[in-house]
Formats: sequence, C-alpha cells, structure tokens
Amino acid sequence: MTPDDESLVVAAQHGDLAAWSTLCARHLPRLAAYIGSRLRRPEVVERLVADVVAGAWKHLPELDQPAEFAAWLRKTGGSLALQWSRKHPDEPVAAPFPVARCGDDADLAARMTRLDAALGTLPDAQRMLLEQHFRGQVDLDALAAGMHLQREGVEVMLEEALIALDRALTGTP
Repeated sequence: MTPDDESLVVAAQHGDLAAWSTLCARHLPRLAAYIGSRLRRPEVVERLVADVVAGAWKHLPELDQPAEFAAWLRKTGGSLALQWSRKHPDEPVAAPFPVARCGDDADLAARMTRLDAALGTLPDAQRMLLEQHFRGQVDLDALAAGMHLQREGVEVMLEEALIALDRALTGTP
C-alpha cells in the first residue's frame, strides 16, 4: 500500500529522505506543470522546481498541516515564479517549443510548433487547466479540490478548453 502524503510529510519532517524522495517523485511533475503553465520556458521552470525542492526541504518542519503539502508546494512554486517574473521584467514568460527535441522529424516539429502557438492563444485559465491535467497528470478530483469547485464544473471547463484549443488549431472561429 502506498503511503499517503500526510504520513510521508510527517516522516520527512523527521529526516526520512526516502519519504521526501517519494513526495518529490509524486508531486514534482505536477509542480513543473503548474509553474510551466505560468512561465512557458522549460529552462526557467527546471531551475524554479529545483529551488522549490531545496526551499521546501528546508522549511518542511514549519508545515503545520502535513495533509496540505501539495497546495503548500504549489503555492511556494507560484510565489517563486512570480518573483522570477518580477526580477526579470524584460525577459519573455514564454518560449517557443524546442523543435530540436523532434530530431529530424520536420512534420512533428511543425505540429508541435502549431500546438504551442495554439496553446499560447488560449486564456490563462484554459491553458493552465490543460497543462495541469494533461502535462501534470492532475486528475479531475484534485483539480476540483484545488479550484474549490465541483468535479462537474471542472469537467465543463476542461471541455471548453479543449474546444477552444481545437478551434485555435483548426482556425475555426
């Protein structure tokens, strides 16, 4: 049976590095998607996630409600992303998809460039919802809890975001 976040946090607060490692493995992809939905620059996101891990480990003993670890981690990441953007006002918050990752597949590179451009046209809330659900693998119940909504409301929002993305990709009004 996989331990829940609360028991892992308590163990990590007492110096258990294996518990901390499990928490990181469980939450860092979601954190990267969360920060990445705000700052669409992978190299900056990677650096900020590393900063969050170091800062979170240092301040973990101060977390009074271990069950709130995921929200605490996202809040920390969001704060760092905001600080970064304030410290670097002349730097863009988005970067184009790194087509070099597509290797020699020009068709894939073109499709990824189109997808990236289409995501960039969406309102922040829709883009962030798509990033969290699909890249961060955050399930609908967790999204609903984080957004203080019912699951059905998140399902409707996700469907609207997918329709908007499809329209952006196909050029349909």
